[in-house]
Amino acid sequence: MGQNASKAVGAQGRIDAHMMDPDALTIVQDDPKHPLYDGLGKDGQGIPEDMILNVMEYGIIQPITARKAGEKNGKPIIEVIAGRDRVRAARLANARLKKTGGVQVRVPVILKRGDDKKLFGMMLSENIHRKELSPLYKATQMQRYLDFGATDQEAMRDLRISSGTVRNYKALLELSTPVKKAVDNFQISTEAAIELAKVPHADQPKALEEMVKSGATHGMKGKEAAQNAGKGKPAKPNTTARMLSRKKLELLQKALKAKDNATCTTVSNVLAVVLGNLGKLKDLPEVVQQTIKETIS
Repeated sequence: MGQNASKAVGAQGRIDAHMMDPDALTIVQDDPKHPLYDGLGKDGQGIPEDMILNVMEYGIIQPITARKAGEKNGKPIIEVIAGRDRVRAARLANARLKKTGGVQVRVPVILKRGDDKKLFGMMLSENIHRKELSPLYKATQMQRYLDFGATDQEAMRDLRISSGTVRNYKALLELSTPVKKAVDNFQISTEAAIELAKVPHADQPKALEEMVKSGATHGMKGKEAAQNAGKGKPAKPNTTARMLSRKKLELLQKALKAKDNATCTTVSNVLAVVLGNLGKLKDLPEVVQQTIKETIS
């Protein structure tokens, strides 16, 4: 926006966005130690079709943020801080537009400066709430931020979480590997996993196995089962599972497969959630929650 245009709308200051070829932008995705690595996938993964079509029609409207990170072969290296999906969508859109002779999409880029901690915090605050992310992923990103030198208060601000959530995330990171996998696969609720963190590390896999076997993995049943595991008591069977008929389960399985939701690794994991407690589905992606509600209603 030029100076005269800024005055016309009552704006103060000016931010210049550079219109760039999306292929000229670098998305850090292969170096876990890099401050701009987010571990969320390769190019083209998870980009919805409607987003690609929208970009083909209207281009990229919201600018991304990036930084200049030196040069290579005489050309500047521009690393994306926030806006990876917009860049990926633009690349996919351009591949289609090239075949049809359409005008190539360019990406508006605002360049930022800062040390690794500041850049990671900037990426975290802009990106972490845009996707369906597991609590364990958020916990891992929070710990990375702390490792860059951020304080608990800065993590609370940039992740928009409470001090209690910071403590819970730290507890999740202390879980044994099988329990971590169960959290990521929605096989056990976050609340139950946090209770399991109080169980000796070596005993957690056995406690998890008993909870899954009993069907008490979510809601109050799951939390109570985890608490009992901490006291050395066996998990009580969850009779909620008997409420679903085989026909309902088959219908649910078919519906979930039709949705093909990327965040649900297997239908069986989702079924385990439903069998655990029909009234506690908040740990699942919204689209899966809706499918379950529609199917069992």
